[in-house]
Amino acid sequence: DTAGTVVGTQTSSRETKLIHNEFTDYNKALSTILQTPIYNFEYKSGAYNYNQFVGVVAEDSPEFAMDSGRSFNPISAFGYTVAAVKALETRIRNLENRGN
Repeated sequence: DTAGTVVGTQTSSRETKLIHNEFTDYNKALSTILQTPIYNFEYKSGAYNYNQFVGVVAEDSPEFAMDSGRSFNPISAFGYTVAAVKALETRIRNLENRGN
């Protein structure tokens, strides 16, 4: 019985990862997000009851793709989002400091 077991990409504890280094290129993350096209779409297969979504296309956004470019990668997408917010926060602080 694996009820309640977290597997695959949902596993996020440090003990499950080989951490190489801290990602700190926050401006690159912001630039990547700003350059990433987003689309209104629905899945041709009718998945999710033909609901419409707003999102990326793997071929246009390799930073946010996995499984050889077939699937959306929420882990990297969230990481880039956090890094982009950090870049924006730095810019906001710099603007605030100019006013003082």
